[in-house]
Amino acid sequence: MISVRQPTETVVVRALGGAALALDAWIPVLATGAQTDGSWLQTLAWTGLDVAELVALVSTVALAGHRSRRFRLAALTTAALFCTDAIVDVSTASGVDLVVALAMAVLAELPIAAACLALASRSVAPSAAGADTPARPGADSLSDTPSDAVVDLLAPVG
Repeated sequence: MISVRQPTETVVVRALGGAALALDAWIPVLATGAQTDGSWLQTLAWTGLDVAELVALVSTVALAGHRSRRFRLAALTTAALFCTDAIVDVSTASGVDLVVALAMAVLAELPIAAACLALASRSVAPSAAGADTPARPGADSLSDTPSDAVVDLLAPVG
């Protein structure tokens, strides 16, 4: 069960989980090349981006559900991937494909990115069981530098 700090956050995390399920269903369609008129390399690139988005979404949902401070890094990564997807889709499309790309950006990709940014901007309080204790002595709930964030991400959670 998802246990985050506020009811609004729970709704957002569940919505992101739903987006992950939809993306999981979309990836096989994209991987077959049914939606692209380009080469197999183009199909591979788009499929790879969507798989990265799926991994990032699942990581964000899982880490937020466990009230881990690491969810912020996952949420920011997810937001960056979905913004990149929207920008590249819109900038490379023309004609009817441009209309579809704009619709996907406005109705799916950018709202998912915004939800991730909203989640990342909220603080996650340590859980009552202490599962969110700092990964190393002297570390606070958020990393001070990007290199600290990487160390925190790789450190085992007790």
